[in-house]
Amino acid sequence: MFDARSASRLAELEDVSLNLRLRKNGVVEIDGRNHLFARLLDDGRFAFDDEENAKRKTLRESEFLDRYRAGRIVVRDWSVLPVKFRKEAERSLETLPPEKTTKAEWRHAYCVAFDANPVVKTERGLVPLIEHVAAENGHDVKPDWRTLLTWLRTRGVGGRRPLRAMRSFEELRGRKKGVDPEAETSFRIA
Repeated sequence: MFDARSASRLAELEDVSLNLRLRKNGVVEIDGRNHLFARLLDDGRFAFDDEENAKRKTLRESEFLDRYRAGRIVVRDWSVLPVKFRKEAERSLETLPPEKTTKAEWRHAYCVAFDANPVVKTERGLVPLIEHVAAENGHDVKPDWRTLLTWLRTRGVGGRRPLRAMRSFEELRGRKKGVDPEAETSFRIA
């Protein structure tokens, strides 16, 4: 995994705050092509393998930062989801039912508020932030501070939290609420 030391070295290069989470085999789009993050080499270069042809690509820290800031590198945060969810994550929000879009916007408000005003990631730091965002947006339901921590860790990186990364994938989990009516009648017969 890409460690905090490397993130701080990158941030020092341009005095930029980066909160990247690169996982081994996580998908990173570089110049429009998907690559898998392989590892951080001993000399500080990042090693990526092309997803299609497995060619190794290495980038120095400064190259990585320049491309990231220019938008030429996109860390696909949903790549840690199972493969069957990846296409769904890229699906446009317009195709979702309104209640799913509303929930994504709700999550997005809290994550963006944290990015704009980072506080200590403890209950003491996050609860006042949650209260402020809820009051500002008129939310009756507020997330637990631990839930917000999970969103911050899994739904994008600071400054790059697209709304589509906030959506829920519950419909793809294969679970249904309740018992199928046909199964229920079979149980009654037996």
